Amino acid sequence: MIITVLFWIGVVFLSLFPDIISKFIASLFGIKDNINALIFFALGLLFYFQLQMYKVIKRQDEMLTELTRKIALERKKNTQL
Repeated sequence: MIITVLFWIGVVFLSLFPDIISKFIASLFGIKDNINALIFFALGLLFYFQLQMYKVIKRQDEMLTELTRKIALERKKNTQL
């Protein structure tokens, strides 16, 4: 949640001050052209968000597996009674 808010705050600042931020990112990464710096930065953000989505999906898969096991054990227990 916090990362999403920070992301959108960054988008707002980028839209309000595109030259200042693109020059800062370019100097930070040592890239000469501002637009290339923004593209590399955006690709980095995309990879980061993809990693976060993978973690969420993996956690949901583990939770689903655990729930399925509990339901199976409950059904087995109920049929034995």
